[in-house]
Amino acid sequence: INLGGIHARAGRLAEGVQAYREALHAFDAALRSQRLAGDVSRLRGSRAKASMNLGYTLFKRGDFDAAQRHLSDSLRRYAPLSKDKPHLQADVARTLVNAAHLAARRGHTGRAAALYQRGLKYFEALTAGGAAPHLEADRANARLQYFTLDGKHIDFDRLTMAPVPRK
Repeated sequence: INLGGIHARAGRLAEGVQAYREALHAFDAALRSQRLAGDVSRLRGSRAKASMNLGYTLFKRGDFDAAQRHLSDSLRRYAPLSKDKPHLQADVARTLVNAAHLAARRGHTGRAAALYQRGLKYFEALTAGGAAPHLEADRANARLQYFTLDGKHIDFDRLTMAPVPRK
């Protein structure tokens, strides 16, 4: 998974997609292995995260159909795992927000709004106690995207921040 993230963050999306696909194959092989013993939920969670990351990288590449398949697969895989695991709930929220970005890009504003709202519910529950700045940032991103769905959708990949003038 890490190699896919390195490639994707460096703008090498094709290499990121390939690395994530290789990670999925490795996770699937491990999950099929007869030698696994005990709780494999951590491995299943990593498999779901790889699918989420692949879906988002495919979205950034413009391969919307494949992105949708992987984001949906990720949500399906997280469903039985995330109920009592906050770190996985954060990934569910991120997956919902990524799916909302995809729906918005495709012009499905109603679906995007519903997905943003679902993701925000997770983020708000996870940040209620404070002390989670990375989740606060994800929550703020989702809120901003949700509130700009009225045809003024902000593309965060192209957004630059100008300095605020001081009086």
